[in-house]
Formats: sequence, structure tokens, C-alpha cells
Amino acid sequence: MVSGLTFAQDYLDIASLNISQTNMEDLDQTFNRNDTNLNLEVLYPIALSNDIVLITGFTAENTRLELRN
Repeated sequence: MVSGLTFAQDYLDIASLNISQTNMEDLDQTFNRNDTNLNLEVLYPIALSNDIVLITGFTAENTRLELRN
């Protein structure tokens, strides 16, 4: 027999937008690199019953890398 105890959260992030930008240089300062990332997530929960929820949605992401001398 297998028994266990599980917990679930009572909330869900419906939409999430993350934007990040990083600037990196090497030690000799011969090049400069810019990294930009844009991420959008949208979730749509569908209640199948009182105990079961199907979580659907989509993710869109754009990453840009730029190298300069």
C-alpha cells in the first residue's frame, strides 16, 4: 500500500511578462555583448470538475544577442 500527502496552491498566475537585459564585457575590453530577453506567458485554467483543472495557455519568447567590437 502506498500513501502520501500532497498540497496544492490556491492561486494561479494568469499572465506573466518578464523583460531582462544584460551587458557583458570581456576582461581585455575587446568586445561588448548585450543580451535582451522578452517572455510572455498566458495561462487559461479550465475546470473539468471540482477536483480537476486543466491548465492551458501559451508562451511567447524573444531573445536578442548583440555582439559589438
